[in-house]
Amino acid sequence: MTSNQVEIDTHTLFAALTRPAMTMGVTLEYHMLNLMVTVSTFIGAGSLLYLLAFVPVHLFGCAMFRYDIDYFSIRMKGLLHLPEKANKKIWGGSSYEPF
Repeated sequence: MTSNQVEIDTHTLFAALTRPAMTMGVTLEYHMLNLMVTVSTFIGAGSLLYLLAFVPVHLFGCAMFRYDIDYFSIRMKGLLHLPEKANKKIWGGSSYEPF
């Protein structure tokens, strides 16, 4: 290590306590959303085969959360809490200043 680089000291307990609550490899929010959608589809369709849809959706979530644990939380906050900007039609995205 060169003299310009500084080693960051991270404690295992701090890293563990700042992670979101997880069940079977996915966050609790994703797991509950997956269960609600799968059970609603099962009730609406009336076939037990629709309960098997839980497995591939859950495996997709496991792969997604292996890459980034906070991905789903960030996307949900972006969809639910951020207001639509008035100049989105001009710039094609959220921008705070039109010019």
